[in-house]
Amino acid sequence: MRQTEFFSELQRALSASRLEPYLSQSTQRDTDVALATYLWNLALCEGLYPSLHGIEVALRNSIHDAASEKFSNEFWFTSHLVGYEKETIEKIGQDFSRRNIKATPGKYIAECNFGFWLNLLMANMSTYYGEV
Repeated sequence: MRQTEFFSELQRALSASRLEPYLSQSTQRDTDVALATYLWNLALCEGLYPSLHGIEVALRNSIHDAASEKFSNEFWFTSHLVGYEKETIEKIGQDFSRRNIKATPGKYIAECNFGFWLNLLMANMSTYYGEV
């Protein structure tokens, strides 16, 4: 498949709203430039993913280690959370039960997505969790 055909198929597959930010960056709203920029952005994101993954794993494990020590309990998350975080943990526990998976602290921690950890950090921690 030639580049022109590829770009034509890609443009057809992407929505106009998805492509618009890239078109607006092109001085003459050149579709080929916009698609090339879109693909370049995709490659940049792909290159950053391993680093972001490592940061996420290190962050969640560090939080878990600190909270486990603070509360003297590796299952600290079952009794020291409120709101969204508590609901997330309850849903994970229900999923483990439904799938007959032995729930370990590490499995809970691994199932929590990055948004869970960001919300946990952004909450007024001193109000809900004390000093960690």
